[in-house]
Amino acid sequence: MSKSTNTTGNTSAETATKNATDWAKDASGKLREAAAKVTDDLKVASNIAIEGEALHGTRLAQLAGDLLNARANATQSVLKAADLKEVFDIEQKYARETLATVNAGMRELGEIRSSTLRDGAKTYSDGAKEIFGDLSAKKS
Repeated sequence: MSKSTNTTGNTSAETATKNATDWAKDASGKLREAAAKVTDDLKVASNIAIEGEALHGTRLAQLAGDLLNARANATQSVLKAADLKEVFDIEQKYARETLATVNAGMRELGEIRSSTLRDGAKTYSDGAKEIFGDLSAKKS
């Protein structure tokens, strides 16, 4: 029985083995690169989450402080009021301003949360495109 050989003198089994070995080396190298990229992306996303949480917590504390200061100022004004109509006007103004402050503060807190999530997710999305983008590209 004679072995079939190609133009380089290798048998088809040797060629197939070499091709499989080359593919495995290339695939394992790409896998290591992908693992390193995912690890880096995790670090970046974690930092984004930590910074976002710190910003959110800081803004929430500021909002609470603003509301407490507004209540204290309204109380001081009520204590100095000349009559009940003035007290009513002070409380009505306080309620309107508090509602506006809370609405603006909650909107800002929501924006902080959504931008934190968006930026963290973008890190993974960009990384995935970088890692797996060539899989969908046609090989010629």
